[in-house]
Amino acid sequence: MNFQKKIESELLDEMILAACNSPRKRVHKEIHDRGADSPIQWFLNVIVPGSYCAPHVHPELGKWEWFQILRGKAVILLFDESGIVTDRVELSPDGTVGVEIPPQAWHTIAALEPSALLELKSGPYIPATDKRFAPWAPLENQPLAIDCEQWYREAAVGDSLKNKEQ
Repeated sequence: MNFQKKIESELLDEMILAACNSPRKRVHKEIHDRGADSPIQWFLNVIVPGSYCAPHVHPELGKWEWFQILRGKAVILLFDESGIVTDRVELSPDGTVGVEIPPQAWHTIAALEPSALLELKSGPYIPATDKRFAPWAPLENQPLAIDCEQWYREAAVGDSLKNKEQ
């Protein structure tokens, strides 16, 4: 019997290059076998600076996410319902290497340098109910998205986009 799945360094190199050349500045690769019905969804996510991930929440009870950094450095922010940063963690291979996004928590991620992460989340994946975007932040491709992505890299606990604009 052979290993069915492996994450090799060359794959991460290829994905980082693809993310750098992607308009969204990120790419992902689904690893789980059962598609949307899988009870655990797992992916390789590669994100580079300049990729804007709109803050969102997974509203369904019990829906958690786990991010494990494999390469690079990224920041994950948690927010309260009004958009105030309630927690911040920098992920890096030589520091905090993994973090759980609690169920029903508003969150986002920003790359501090080209980063490869393993993401695990509870399934099944139902696109219509999977996530709700924050009303206090721009959506992807809106005019302020780039400014927000840069702000997320430096935001501290207690900061909010409302305070940034003042």
